[in-house]
Amino acid sequence: MEHRWNPRKEMDSRVTVYRHGLGDFMAAVKNISAEGMLVDTGQYALPKGVMVELAAAALDGLQSSLLRLRALTVHADDDGAAGLMFIGDKRNIAALFKNLENQLVAQSAHTEIRVPAGA
Repeated sequence: MEHRWNPRKEMDSRVTVYRHGLGDFMAAVKNISAEGMLVDTGQYALPKGVMVELAAAALDGLQSSLLRLRALTVHADDDGAAGLMFIGDKRNIAALFKNLENQLVAQSAHTEIRVPAGA
């Protein structure tokens, strides 16, 4: 039986992942907790031990900005799944969680939220 300090919340959202030397790509967020997230990287491999930067659109009313957060790859499999452990400011983690939830609400209203290219 697997024991976790923080429960996971299932997600169907997207986040931009930046890996030094590879550039950025979109990943599907499968679940998230206060300590990390599981993403589907598709064709991009994130080997265990690699540091990445995550970016998501932060929406506050009519204003938008880019929320960035560092994470360490702690799990990777051959199917493109990567377990990322958040590194850094806990306020940014809480903001990322909130913004991914907002994406779910927007998706249910058939609105797509995208991170600007090159941000």
